[in-house]
This record gives sequence, C-alpha cells and structure tokens, in this order.
Amino acid sequence: MRYILDTNILMSTENYEKLFKDYEEHELVIGANVIEELDNIKTREGASGYQARRAIKAIRKHYDKFTYVNNGLKAEKVDNQILEQAASNDAIVLTNDVNVQLKGKAFYGLDVDFYNQQKKTIKFGYTNLEVSADLYEQETYMKPMLPYGMYLVVHCKELNASKVFKSYGYGEYVEVIPQNIGNYILGTLSPRDVYQICAIDSLIDDDFTIITGKAGTGKTLLSLTYALREIISEKRRKLIIFVNPVKTRGAEVLGFYTGSRTEKLMQNSIGAILSSKLGGLEVVEDLMEKDKLEILPISDIRGFEVGQDDIMYITEAQNLNIELIKLAIQRCAEGAKIILEGDPTTQVDHFSFEGEGNGLIRAIEVFEGYEGFSHVNLPNIYRSAMADRAELM
Repeated sequence: MRYILDTNILMSTENYEKLFKDYEEHELVIGANVIEELDNIKTREGASGYQARRAIKAIRKHYDKFTYVNNGLKAEKVDNQILEQAASNDAIVLTNDVNVQLKGKAFYGLDVDFYNQQKKTIKFGYTNLEVSADLYEQETYMKPMLPYGMYLVVHCKELNASKVFKSYGYGEYVEVIPQNIGNYILGTLSPRDVYQICAIDSLIDDDFTIITGKAGTGKTLLSLTYALREIISEKRRKLIIFVNPVKTRGAEVLGFYTGSRTEKLMQNSIGAILSSKLGGLEVVEDLMEKDKLEILPISDIRGFEVGQDDIMYITEAQNLNIELIKLAIQRCAEGAKIILEGDPTTQVDHFSFEGEGNGLIRAIEVFEGYEGFSHVNLPNIYRSAMADRAELM
C-alpha cells in the first residue's frame, strides 16, 4: 500500500523510527508540493517554523525511507530555477539549504554537495574525569592538557565526591575552592553543583565570563548576584545591563511595549530578579539615580563606553549576531568586567541566529584559551522538577 504523507504529518511527527516501524510494509510517499510547503513555513517564528525545520532535517536524515514524486515544483522560485539550470548543464549544486539538497536529489536526480558551516558544537568549558578512590585521595591521576581558563572536574563515584581544578595553561592547575556570593542585602548564594562552582570562580577571577545553560540552570541568578554584590560593596563603580527585549533579527529598538523606558526593559527575567534581590523596584530605581545601575537595550551599544571599573552584563546573548557581540566587547575599557549569558542550544528565538551567525557561539570560539577568559556551561536545572521534565518535550 502506498501512503502519501501530507505536510502536517511530517511537521507533527517527533519519532520517525516509530513511523517507519508502524508502516514498514508500506511505501511512504512525499510529493514535491509538500517539500515546497515546508520550505515556505520554515522561516516563520514560533512552533510552526521550528516544526518545519525539524521535518526537513528528518527527511534528509531518513532520505532512503521515502519515495519522492514530482507533482509540481514552482517554476518561479529561484531555488527551482537553479536546479533546472544544473540539470540542463550537467552541473553539481553547492548549497547549505537542506530543502534545495532534497529537491535536487529527489526530483532532478542531481548530485548536490551540502556545504554547511551552520552546525556548531557548543563546548562546555570543562572536562569531566572519573577516577578511583585511591587515585582521588592521593591525587595521582594524570591531568589532561587543557587550554587556559578551562576547568577539570574530577569525580569519584566510590566516595561520592568531586574536585574542581582550573587550567592556567601548559599543564598548570590550581584547585578551585567553592565560594559563596552575596552580602547582607542580597543574601548568600551557594553553588549547587561543581559546575556552578566553576561559574562562580570565573565570575570572581576572570575579566570575561560566559555562562551558558538551559532555562533554570542558574546562569542569570549567579551572574546578577555577583554583579550586584560588586557594585553594592563598591568594588565596581557601575553595572550596565544590556537586554534585547524583542525576539527578532539583530537588535531591535524598544517598540510597542507599555510603560516608561525603564519599565519596558524590566519586563523580563532580569527585572524580576533585580526587584526580588534588591527588595523592590524602588531600590532598583535608587541605584539608577545614583548612577550605579543602568539598563539599556542592546541597540544603544553604539557610542556607549564601559569604563575600567564597570561591569557590562548582556543577558539572552544567544539572540545577538556576531557584529553586535563584537561591538559590545570592543566598547569595554581595559579592566572592565564582561559577563555574557544565554542558551545557544534551545533558546535561540530566530533562525538567523542559529549556527555560524550566532555571536555568543563565536565569542566562545574566539576567546577559548585567552588569558582572563572562561566559559562554563551549566547542565543541571534547579528551577523546578517540572522545568527539568519539560526538557524532554
């Protein structure tokens, strides 16, 4: 029996292995019109765009499981014109568009080389090492050669214990002693696992810290608690927070959000944590009046200067392109503290920030091993059991 798959089935299917098992004795057919519709949907924001992109990747991965029928490709589409031209001239198509690759192979019988610089592996900023109880207690295990600023996390299951070491290059390590952050106003925040120990150490020790992790891992809470402690204790002059309040390409100016400029910028997780930590919006505004705190949209970064005694903190940095991240870093004087945090794996809000164009990923690549820099990925969710479970969705 032949089954012709519609667009909705392809977009809503999450487990393709189960689909193939359930219909293993049947022929699954995908028409050119369905591929075209997925191509039109894939650039949309939100769930439908994500589902279309997921479906296209799944078709590419399981290409040989389907039969393809050319029931009408739109001649006016540039992609199809390119494929027609390649077919007429016995040429090979070079693309990084999965849909072009699929159509060229399935409907034109073309050789299509897929050149993709988009896929990036996010490094963790640390290496885990499992050792026996004897080696753990005597510290006789071999430490790998890691770049400057990376962490070595040594685990011993037998003792249910872990140690953290920081690399200073060329095989030199210093053990990281767990530290709390906070003060009498903010309260005390203690690390909840070895990876938060690494993050706090970098916040305190380095000039430039990047913290990545999924929602609920503590990246924003750790970053803000440290930064607020520094300005309240007057170790640093001022905290400048850049936010990107609109989920679109690049950095957008504040638009139709209600309220004053400050109120608009406070309508996110940063505003909630600031108010909670400091005891209300009035305290936040008091720090602003005293020029100890400034909250700005990232679109204001051009022409802005971050002084040597200041902290620049960018939240949700996964939604910024390379040029904006580069510009922000270049606005900081020698001695300034730079903190970037975000989740480039699951919270990128627009396809234009995925892969090669993502500024946060590029910053991690460029600064890895640079003296005064560390990146730490937080793997454990502490917000709630429900939040942890939701990662399976």
